Amino acid sequence: MIGMSPYVKIIILCVLVAAFFVTGYFQGSSRPDWKKISPFTAVQFEGEKILAEYEGTTYELSSIGGIASAELIKAAKKQFGSLWQMRIREDIAEVITAAGAPESTEVDLELIDLETGAVKTVSDAEMTEENRSIIYNAS
Repeated sequence: MIGMSPYVKIIILCVLVAAFFVTGYFQGSSRPDWKKISPFTAVQFEGEKILAEYEGTTYELSSIGGIASAELIKAAKKQFGSLWQMRIREDIAEVITAAGAPESTEVDLELIDLETGAVKTVSDAEMTEENRSIIYNAS
């Protein structure tokens, strides 16, 4: 940079500062919307059991996206530590992918009826921003 005119130095500095801010902007907005979705309208916990409300009824979650709920909890604890319950409740899509499922806006569910113990299987349950918003706002 010795021998460069002051104007060239200023231009280079401006370009570097602009690149820094543009990179930061894109990193902040790189979180895809699919991570802010859920098939459930409420999620709570009974020890290591996940209780999830689906279509107005609360069930015990047996599996989601082919991942057993025990494996989901294990992945959440590994990835998010003491925040595992919050992340399952508010960011289930992110936890599912941390457990090895592909990114998707639809998931298969295995739900256990709390009264009868019967297993309800749901194929391609839609995960929506609206459902996730209900959970997030209730927290």
